[in-house]
Amino acid sequence: MTLFGAWGPLGNTLKPEECAAKSKEHFNDIVALPFTILWQVTLFFLPMQLIVKDFPAFWNTLPLFLVGLAGVYFFWYRNLPRDHAATS
Repeated sequence: MTLFGAWGPLGNTLKPEECAAKSKEHFNDIVALPFTILWQVTLFFLPMQLIVKDFPAFWNTLPLFLVGLAGVYFFWYRNLPRDHAATS
């Protein structure tokens, strides 16, 4: 794997299995990114909608929040290496 920039020489010293694990983890991060953004934005909106008592908007936002949460769980959290998942 060819890396560029200041990290290139350091990254080129990794073993092939470490490079593969790093690439898989980066892929999982990229796949989870849209779900993470959706989850984060709706996490901000839900309490605000409750405070201003906009219940129809709350019920419309809640399914989006759950989709984002499920995406973060399935595409990111479940794919974390076990040693990282145990410490968080």
